[in-house]
Amino acid sequence: MVIGGNTPPHTYLGMAMAYKNGFEALHAVGGNVAIPSNYLVAHALECALKAFLSRDGDDARLRQPDIRHNLTELWTLSGSEGLTLESPVPDWVERLGSLYGAPYHLRYATGVNGLVMPNSDVVVAGARYVIDLVWLEITGSPHHS
Repeated sequence: MVIGGNTPPHTYLGMAMAYKNGFEALHAVGGNVAIPSNYLVAHALECALKAFLSRDGDDARLRQPDIRHNLTELWTLSGSEGLTLESPVPDWVERLGSLYGAPYHLRYATGVNGLVMPNSDVVVAGARYVIDLVWLEITGSPHHS
């Protein structure tokens, strides 16, 4: 999938779209796919928000440890910079972010016996909205799946 150049924001947006295809496919299949599906959603959301935040071509600030994989911070920052997002940060983003960010339970599950996932339908619908919104902001045209 190629959507533009090999620099931000296009690199982030291209990956967000690729991961969106993956979580959409897993969600459609259903079954015991909550962990990989939520991981793909979280990563797609991270990439989409980073695409918006690097729309000027500069992503240096997004590599700071307190922002890098922090979905709540990326969400809040994106909203404060003009992306039309729910405020305060919705529960599904908070829950997903707590699993996806440090200490990375969604990736490694070190020291835990189980993971409580947010509602899959809510997460997929919410991420789909944000990714498509960022696509529109970056490209100027709606995305057609």
